[in-house]
Amino acid sequence: MKTDPALRVRRTLETSRGHGMLEMLVQQEIEALTRLSSYVDEERLAAAAAALSDRRRIFIFARGNAETLAVLMNRRLRRMAFETVLVCGDSRDIAEQILSMGPDDALLVFAFRRQPRAYAPLIERAGKVGAVSVVVSGTVGPSLSPKADHLLAAPRAGDADAFQTLTVPMAICNGLILSMAQSDEVRSLSNLEQLGELIGELEGR
Repeated sequence: MKTDPALRVRRTLETSRGHGMLEMLVQQEIEALTRLSSYVDEERLAAAAAALSDRRRIFIFARGNAETLAVLMNRRLRRMAFETVLVCGDSRDIAEQILSMGPDDALLVFAFRRQPRAYAPLIERAGKVGAVSVVVSGTVGPSLSPKADHLLAAPRAGDADAFQTLTVPMAICNGLILSMAQSDEVRSLSNLEQLGELIGELEGR
């Protein structure tokens, strides 16, 4: 069921009456994060991380608030010297950006309240060219179609028809990054050390 932004916030405000807003949010985040490992275990996380680590480029797509996570992953991956493509814009822009996607690449997609319009064409394109697909999602994850090669889905904090935050999917993103770094620790740390040196040179230190 679709709910508009005003209705979601209104429901959250009604629920919070008589309680401190920050206290309520913290409690919801704690509960959601505590449940996270029940939905995304270490084996599933490691498999998705390994799939991304083995690829030449990583295409990243998100819509709405999830774009924050796409930007985060784009920056974190580039810091470890992965080549990334932030897929954004209208249908023409997206088509141009994924045209060169091939079997050595990966597609990382974020999808939460509902399936994004571009989701199916993107997953289908990845499958057609042999690129691996990884999806980070919430409760809508199991219903997404077509299925991705790897699905990391866990409920976010807050009621499904109310205000929800990105804390849980951000924890999944951080887990992915650290798992990718752990899978090839020497390479990851070497790239990060080189990054630090380059930043120092550019800043004149």
